[in-house]
Amino acid sequence: MLTIWVLGWFVLLPSEYQRLGKEIVSGSLFSLNIQMAFENGYFHAIAQMKPLLHLWSLGVEEQYYFIWPIVILVALRLRSLYKISVVLLIASFILNVVLIRWHSNLTFYLMPTRFWELLLGGMLSIAEQRGWNWAAMTGRLSRPLGALVGGGALATVLATAALLSEHAPFPGWWALIPTLTAVAIIAVGPHHPVAVKVLGNRPAVLMGRISYPLYLWHWPLLALAAMITGGHTSPVARMVIVVIAMILSWMTWRWVERPAQAGLPRLVGSRNQVLAGLAALCLVAGIGTWTWAAHGYPWRVKSTEASIPQAQIARDVGDSMWNALGESNDQACVKSRFADGAGVDYCRLTSPSPRIAIIGDSHANHLVPGLVALHDPFLSRVVQISFGGCASFGGMIEYQHSAQPVAKACYRANKRFLDEIIKDKSITTVMFSYYVLNYLNKGLGLYPAPTKALSFEGRIRLVEKTLSKTIARLQAAGKHVVIIVDDPGILKPPQDCIYRRRFSRLLGGDSAHHCRMTYATAMSMAKYELWTIARLRAKNPGLTVVNLPKLICAKDGKCPYIIDGKLIYRDSNHLSLDGSVIVARMIRKDLAPVLGKLSRLRAVGQATEAVR
Repeated sequence: MLTIWVLGWFVLLPSEYQRLGKEIVSGSLFSLNIQMAFENGYFHAIAQMKPLLHLWSLGVEEQYYFIWPIVILVALRLRSLYKISVVLLIASFILNVVLIRWHSNLTFYLMPTRFWELLLGGMLSIAEQRGWNWAAMTGRLSRPLGALVGGGALATVLATAALLSEHAPFPGWWALIPTLTAVAIIAVGPHHPVAVKVLGNRPAVLMGRISYPLYLWHWPLLALAAMITGGHTSPVARMVIVVIAMILSWMTWRWVERPAQAGLPRLVGSRNQVLAGLAALCLVAGIGTWTWAAHGYPWRVKSTEASIPQAQIARDVGDSMWNALGESNDQACVKSRFADGAGVDYCRLTSPSPRIAIIGDSHANHLVPGLVALHDPFLSRVVQISFGGCASFGGMIEYQHSAQPVAKACYRANKRFLDEIIKDKSITTVMFSYYVLNYLNKGLGLYPAPTKALSFEGRIRLVEKTLSKTIARLQAAGKHVVIIVDDPGILKPPQDCIYRRRFSRLLGGDSAHHCRMTYATAMSMAKYELWTIARLRAKNPGLTVVNLPKLICAKDGKCPYIIDGKLIYRDSNHLSLDGSVIVARMIRKDLAPVLGKLSRLRAVGQATEAVR
């Protein structure tokens, strides 16, 4: 952890370094699994850029080692160790299978749902203590059966590794396969000739000896490289990193692990050893706390773009900074008639009588700070409710989340939101803004209807059909509908463009190329969105379109990520706080004729009401 902390000093941005400090604290206290349980999933792209993510399993293990001895002492007093172990194993497995359907993240990370996996090993040990062994059970057939069972187990492990994907509900029932095969291999032991030949040769034994240090070293180095290159580390660079991790692992085994093991008989029970271990943990936890409290030491960052103030980099880049400065829910919105206390990702209400409602996902939410900052009597009176990865109209949701609880919550919350928009007479304009590429590229489904994977053309048709139906309903209620064509983005986190470019090139990334988005590329990426919008305009007359790529990209054909010395993105596709303000000004200018017309119509309507 200290090594990663030192490396992070040179390559991580303040928000990333602050998060690393938090992970160091949790890792030192063997509770990182609890922290991760309430953050992104293990297979999420963001999770794969957390340098200490792999320590979650150590948290589960240490929590198990704390509870299991207590269980043994109680069970021995009751003289029912085996029965109690079986009951706990079954209870943990059932909890795992049931909870995976509703809270996959909690099921993956928390100890109670993984207890049964570790307990299987404990029960195998109990069986051996009672005199059970493979040879006694199988007699002369032990070696043939061992070859059959052990060989099948090895093949199953390899097949599972090849077939199991991040979309499978893991652990759940899937976890039985690798767990039981591991138990089988251990149980067969020396009666497994395949394992003796495959796993008993010198290179394999050496790999086994350094396996634990390799587990500790490989992930942080690969994760740091992924952060530096924005996930575009070259295959050659990854291979070099793995080799470096293996060398460091051998050094750790040779000069740390072996000396510690050799000295254990003499040191076990030593008060000094315990105190030294606690002091080391406190030191590491203190460094993590210090880093966390200092907000990642913003003064470390030196930008390659002289026009961007260091303070803005520390403030704007990364989700955590955005959340701290106003992206998250405000209580006035959560308690309003629009949300009615529903748990949503984003909820903003800037006026008791909003003029504009924004429908979409996180790309609807990132427009709000800029619109509010305009202090416009019309555009700044906003209500916006949305979920990440959920388009918020007609039950559209990213396909990989279609079976998750978020689909149900998103559908219900946004159905209510749409109903309230239609009933609310103060709302005259409805904007649609969502991350189109997310749904067209990753897959799209509908909730609550049964979903299945759709072709690319099928996803486009679904977007058109669902959006057209929603627009027609809003227009029938007298609402003016505006569609925001998605911002061009830069395909790469801005920190790789302004800060880590030299490191990125070293690891095979090409930040400079990905920071030079052209208007032609942006329009090419948006062509299916624009094609769909053209068809929607034909079906729904009066529809207004704001083309953000056209507004953001310069006349020379380049789409900048820095405007007037301000960084306009906080990641590869979401606007920063300054970017939100800049884009809001562009939207106001583009909508000026429409807003003027709406203002005149509103004035006529108010005069008519007064006459009546």
